[in-house]
Amino acid sequence: KLARMGKVSKQKRRLLRTMRLAFESPRDHMPWEFGFTELLSFRCDRGHAVVPQHRTGPGWTLGFWVMRQRQRRAAGEMSGRQVALLDAVGFVWNNRNEKWDAHYVDLIGFVQRMGDCNVPKRFKGCGGLSYWVAHQRREAKKGTLPL
Repeated sequence: KLARMGKVSKQKRRLLRTMRLAFESPRDHMPWEFGFTELLSFRCDRGHAVVPQHRTGPGWTLGFWVMRQRQRRAAGEMSGRQVALLDAVGFVWNNRNEKWDAHYVDLIGFVQRMGDCNVPKRFKGCGGLSYWVAHQRREAKKGTLPL
C-alpha cells in the first residue's frame, strides 16, 4: 500500500523486488479460470450464481472476483468467451435489478396470502421485504420511483 502511495523510495522498492515481494494483492493476479471454477462450485452448492460480496474462499474473496467481472465487462475488458461462460451459468450482471425482481416476486406472494401490501416490519417470510416495500413507498412519495 505504501508503495502505491509513493511512500517507499525507489531504492527500497528495488530491494523488495529482489526479494520477490509483490506490491499487488494476489487476488489481482488470480487466473480467471480459478475464479470461474469457484463460481461453478458456489452455484452447485447454492443453486444460483448470485454471490454475496463478502463470500470468501481459501485466501481470496469470491465476491470480489464477481464484482471485478462486472467492472471488467462494463469497461469492455472481457473476452466474448468469458462473457458467454458466465451467461451460461446464470451470472447476474446487474445485482440491483435481480434483488428488486426477487423482492417484487416476494411481494406478489405476500399479497396473495395476506390480501394487501402492508408487510409488517418483523415479517419473517421474506428477507428484507418490509424494508423494500417502505423504500418503494418513499421513492414514490419523492417522485423518484422508476417506471
